[in-house]
Amino acid sequence: MLNNINDYLKQVKATHDDDWVDRLNYVYTIYILLGLSATLFAKNYVGEPMQCWVPKQWTVNIEKAVNDET
Repeated sequence: MLNNINDYLKQVKATHDDDWVDRLNYVYTIYILLGLSATLFAKNYVGEPMQCWVPKQWTVNIEKAVNDET
């Protein structure tokens, strides 16, 4: 799968008939989105997972069930 992504990224190249806004839209946006998605992946699967905000009236057991803390 990583080979497919690398092949795709190698095909994305700036042409000489566009300005910096066009390059930002179709070249740099890909790298920005990949970087942000890698950060989100690392946060969710390597670090501490997201925690849901629950109402105050919920008990601790319900909060643990919602957050899937076993």
